[in-house]
Amino acid sequence: MEISLYNQQGETIKSIEIPDKIFDQKLNNELIYQVYTSSLSNARQPLAFVKNRGEVRGGGKKPWAQKGTGRARHGSIRSPIWKGGGFTFGPRQKEVNFKKKINKRQRQLAISQVLSQKLRDGELFVVDTISLEAPKTKEIAKIIKNLLPKLTNLDTKVSSKSKQFPSCLLIVSPKEALLKRSARNLSKIKVSTLDNLNILDLLNFRYVIFLSDTLPILETLLIVK
Repeated sequence: MEISLYNQQGETIKSIEIPDKIFDQKLNNELIYQVYTSSLSNARQPLAFVKNRGEVRGGGKKPWAQKGTGRARHGSIRSPIWKGGGFTFGPRQKEVNFKKKINKRQRQLAISQVLSQKLRDGELFVVDTISLEAPKTKEIAKIIKNLLPKLTNLDTKVSSKSKQFPSCLLIVSPKEALLKRSARNLSKIKVSTLDNLNILDLLNFRYVIFLSDTLPILETLLIVK
């Protein structure tokens, strides 16, 4: 399969070959849903956690005598019916495991199917290289803002900070740490290294741009022998 290779200005340089095993897969919605929900569950952190009466601080001494005071009998000030006491039936998510196992082949196949669909929809592009004059956020924002309208039908007057500006995921090689740091403060633009490629980013961002040097590495990551 052939695809156009663009330069940083959005001009077509030449056509390059891309592997059919990655970019010509049929869409399986059930598989993508399974991998997507598993990725969400694996990223979930158990934060809600309450202490019961045996874990809360204090309460070692009986507050008053069992008889003779006229008041109701109590054995501890950390009883659940006391203010500051332990919780009953509260969330204890540290004891809950949200992890869901997903096979490596399933994850690779789901990523390939999403990439194939984005290519068919005209939402995936390959750029030769992107070079910054300085490691600044406004530099990468300016490059993407000038690049997307030439690759898509986006209005050139739309600001990169506007809600109408589409989200864009730029995939670079691990050695391009400068690009990743430059775009970390942008909400609509994300620079991710190839080793962090995941189904969540591919579905959450509309456009995907690969640098040309990532394609040979992509074959080793996604093509299962």
